[in-house]
Amino acid sequence: MKTFFSLVALFIVSYATAQQSPSVNRYSVDSIDYYEVSNCVPGTIASFYSRVDGGYRLRADSVDGDGKVTIQVSSDFRPGMLINDGIGGSQRVTFIEPPEFSISSLRVTGATGTSELVWQGTAASLSDISFKVFSSVDGISYQPVSVVNVQSNNAPVKHDYMKSWSGESVLYKVAVISKSKGARYVSKPILLAADASITVFPTLVSDALFIDLPVFVNGASFNIVNAIGQKMEDGNLNTKQTSINMNKFPAGNYIVSVRNGIESRVVKVTKL
Repeated sequence: MKTFFSLVALFIVSYATAQQSPSVNRYSVDSIDYYEVSNCVPGTIASFYSRVDGGYRLRADSVDGDGKVTIQVSSDFRPGMLINDGIGGSQRVTFIEPPEFSISSLRVTGATGTSELVWQGTAASLSDISFKVFSSVDGISYQPVSVVNVQSNNAPVKHDYMKSWSGESVLYKVAVISKSKGARYVSKPILLAADASITVFPTLVSDALFIDLPVFVNGASFNIVNAIGQKMEDGNLNTKQTSINMNKFPAGNYIVSVRNGIESRVVKVTKL
């Protein structure tokens, strides 16, 4: 028994010694600042402290299985210290102020045979950080199409990616890649299409209601409620066009909500 407890004690000491000190990275997405803390103890609680009115405000967040926790910075909560209690004891870090990178104002336009993906960006290290552009025609498989070097390590400046375009539906994502740390951030998909709207028809329906997506995106869904807000049906949209059998619904008015991860659409339909 004594040997068993000695082994346990040795394991705890070894874990504490092997546990790296937490490291902090700050980045900005759409003018919102985030702190990402790595090397915390997985499955524990990270306590963030922000100095407010001569005192401290506390916010606690769970550390994920990879030992990471991310916190959004706001005007009334800007953390100055973190304590992570784990097997290795309390670990304290001081938060850095210069952001590692920033990306904002991502948009895409298409006209006269050319598409242009545009965003504002900067990075603290021009040699370490780059922007990588991915495209997809089906919303499932994304392929890298370009690497764009960061143009500023001070104020955000315009970056772009241009390509010939003939009106087809294309989804783009922009990733922030660090040579030393790998992928740091991946944007939400942004759609370029001649007609980028979600269509729900007919609005006077007797049997089949159709939902058309400009392009299929993983996670697209619909929800139907009646005139008093009761849910009648919901589900995932697994193809660009989906038909819903309305024969099972009583006559009356219904609200159909559709989301595809890029945009949303709410349509009133009448079951005859």
